[in-house]
Amino acid sequence: MSEEQSEKVIEEFHDYTNESKIMLLKLRKRTIITLISFIVIIVVSFWRKYQDFDIALNSVLFQILLIISGIATVINLSFFFLKNEKQRSKKFYYLLKQQNDIFEILMVIPLFIGIITLLNAFLISPASVTKKSMEPNYYEGDNILVYHFFEEYNRFDVIVAKMSEDDYYIKRIIGLPGEEVKIVNNEIYIDGELLDDPTILKDGSVTTCNIGINPDTSLECTFEVPQDSYFVMGDNREASLDSRTVEVGYISEEQLYGRVILRFQLFK
Repeated sequence: MSEEQSEKVIEEFHDYTNESKIMLLKLRKRTIITLISFIVIIVVSFWRKYQDFDIALNSVLFQILLIISGIATVINLSFFFLKNEKQRSKKFYYLLKQQNDIFEILMVIPLFIGIITLLNAFLISPASVTKKSMEPNYYEGDNILVYHFFEEYNRFDVIVAKMSEDDYYIKRIIGLPGEEVKIVNNEIYIDGELLDDPTILKDGSVTTCNIGINPDTSLECTFEVPQDSYFVMGDNREASLDSRTVEVGYISEEQLYGRVILRFQLFK
């Protein structure tokens, strides 16, 4: 018998139990991590307030990948109920190894979605600016991060508020709860004191009581902000639908979705 034939015979009778157990242990750890990720995704999905901002669960591609990962996880579980005799075979060992190699990639998907979903529900959410009411500081198409793990909002914070079922506005807080906001001669007064407004406006921009192509600069108006609400305006003062209008009015605390902390552009 040649040396090559001898090695082949030894290979055929080799007991792969130890190697299979190591592979099963790796697969078990990855499966547990994936199952925890799925549990997190399911539990957090009931936190509906920020679901519209969930870029992972709202993506068809990620939904398909999540289903594929789920199927692979079910297949993994079947390996743990096979009889010990199966672990001795070469075929079973290589099947486990192949499954480990595939699942090493697939487990990243639910883990990634779980982290994104968790962050989106309780800490920070991504969004995009879709209108021109915040120019020149935020342009249509800009991407932003909205931080919502806090309870207090301050003057000049840029916020995102929900106006209707599928409509969100990005505005800047000007008046706080209980304050009197008055606009006189293009100036803003808070409780009778002239507001030192650091907001960067467009060149030649004015702050008036009404909006439109030819706003009346001679009008004076006063707004009494309710205790549980905020007075907001867009930085594009002459074209912003905001608290100066009856369509928007004051923004209640329940409408606030968070404070904008970062603006960035993915593509230029």
